[in-house]
Amino acid sequence: MSSLNYRHVVFLFLLTLPCMLHAQKRLESLKVDTSGRVETFGPNRRIFAQAVASVGLFADNGDPGARTRRAYSFQAGGRMKLKLWSWEALTLDVYWKMQRWNLEQKPGKLLPDGNLHQRELIVTHSLSGDFCNRINIGRRGDVLGTYVDLGVYGDYVFHSVHVMKDLYLDPAVSGKESQLTKNFGLPYMAPLNYGFKARAGNGWMNIFAMYRVSGIFKNEYTSLYPQLPRITIGIEIGTE
Repeated sequence: MSSLNYRHVVFLFLLTLPCMLHAQKRLESLKVDTSGRVETFGPNRRIFAQAVASVGLFADNGDPGARTRRAYSFQAGGRMKLKLWSWEALTLDVYWKMQRWNLEQKPGKLLPDGNLHQRELIVTHSLSGDFCNRINIGRRGDVLGTYVDLGVYGDYVFHSVHVMKDLYLDPAVSGKESQLTKNFGLPYMAPLNYGFKARAGNGWMNIFAMYRVSGIFKNEYTSLYPQLPRITIGIEIGTE
């Protein structure tokens, strides 16, 4: 089984783009409502819900002994926004998140052991959420406009796997060229982790940054394993 690469991630990300763009509203296409009713649901109304999807790259390479390369995350879910005043709102997100770390294969590797492989990676899937305070910038109609979000996030990891690919020195003897090994339910991965999150965007697109405060491993393993990357930077699209 071949592993995902950046082209696959971009493909998955672009695959979600048409349905997102199809649902967005543009200000110039809205008809003026002369009935006198005050709407409560809309991008700049009291309540708004939207679908969101994002892809992010880990900005750091992790601690020595747990260095990574081509590490990334992908998430998809929904967001609720509650408008407090014209300049402020609260957002609550619930989404599925996949994180993947390709471990660097060099002497000195400690995670999860010192053995070197042709390819090695750790993948987690989690049910995640974040809660942010949104500051709106500038005047707008019934559109999301320009905004900055600051808040916290949390992950509940419900699936984890360690994948190793090794090449055989003599395929004629073994009968195959490589061996793929998978270990599920990694005992050293912490089920919960959390951190800070920030977004800055306009309309249906934004850039985001996340910093994981908690250790990604259980307490009894923190002295054994160096930490995986903590900082994620990426792009998010959503319906409007």
